[in-house]
Amino acid sequence: MVMKMNKTMFLKELQEKTNLSKKDTLVVSSMLDEYFVFGKKNKDKIVSAIKEKLNITDTQADEIYNIAMSIITSNIKDKIKHPFRSED
Repeated sequence: MVMKMNKTMFLKELQEKTNLSKKDTLVVSSMLDEYFVFGKKNKDKIVSAIKEKLNITDTQADEIYNIAMSIITSNIKDKIKHPFRSED
């Protein structure tokens, strides 16, 4: 049985992997929602927005962005590999 990734599960996994507070995780999520997540120019915009909102370094913001993208892409890849798997 495979669980379908939804926003709540994404936020929980992001919070666990980044060790951010729930409030900061919501800020990161809103930045991802504000911009289209794929693309070099948008990556720069998202990273700078995360940096500004959370008052952290470029390296930390880039790491948070990369973790978020790995969560998103792993779920997309899983869906492509197993498109008809049960989603109970």
